Amino acid sequence: MSTPQKPVGDRFRRYRSGRGGGEQLTVPPAEFTSYYGRPILKPPVWKWDIAAYLFTGGLAAGSSLLAAGGQLTGRPALRRAGRVTSLAAVTASAYFLVNDLGRPARFHHMLRVAKPTSPMSVGTWILTVFGPAAGVAAVAEAAPWLPERGVLGVGRRLLPGAG
Repeated sequence: MSTPQKPVGDRFRRYRSGRGGGEQLTVPPAEFTSYYGRPILKPPVWKWDIAAYLFTGGLAAGSSLLAAGGQLTGRPALRRAGRVTSLAAVTASAYFLVNDLGRPARFHHMLRVAKPTSPMSVGTWILTVFGPAAGVAAVAEAAPWLPERGVLGVGRRLLPGAG
């Protein structure tokens, strides 16, 4: 078994005293403290809704990928469930982001500048582009319920391709 390690100062003291020096350390062993007593990391300013925003955004992306897989493999039930879940999750994600920002105008203000080093800025831009696309894909699932003639008939013909 190994013996427990002594602090560096004790080893030095033992080494020096073994040769007959017997000197005492004038500097106490170092203790870690932060600069001016401040914590090393600042506490986070965000609350639980940012975690919910990130989770629902990931859920929307995963559901969209499952819907694309359902489209490619000819599974309409999987496609439909993925598209509807993706729309619901991206809507919840937008709600959580706006809730964290405080007012809806701040969401708009984040779109004025695209800052690749800011996760919030990148997330806002992704949400802005992905949200309407997920909406069109989910609404395309309702195309068979539209009438065949008239203005809504045009939507019935165009929506499946857009989805």
